[in-house]
Amino acid sequence: VLLGELTIDNPFQWLQSVDRPEIAFVVTDPFTILSDYIVDVEDSDVKTIEITNAEKVLTLAIVVIPDDITQISVNMRAPILINIGSKKGKQVLLNNEAYKIKHYLIGEKVSQIGGND
Repeated sequence: VLLGELTIDNPFQWLQSVDRPEIAFVVTDPFTILSDYIVDVEDSDVKTIEITNAEKVLTLAIVVIPDDITQISVNMRAPILINIGSKKGKQVLLNNEAYKIKHYLIGEKVSQIGGND
């Protein structure tokens, strides 16, 4: 289940397991971070979550909020895709190495020079 509403003042939501409520991730819309973000997935992933219309797919990115808030990052390399109609979802790994697993939100220009950590 997706909890919370994305707004200008609140760019985060919770993606919580229905079967195991203790499992939850902070997520955000990756397109608000990178306006030219492209999600190109394998045919097998399209089949698994039964994508027939790209406009009916919700794309989310997992946010990591460490104790040191200046190190907040978003996983732009492995978004979660959810078929809005079938409610099936999957985290996929994009083949585009330009997207980082740790895309730092603070000090972004300095942080992105470092590579794929």
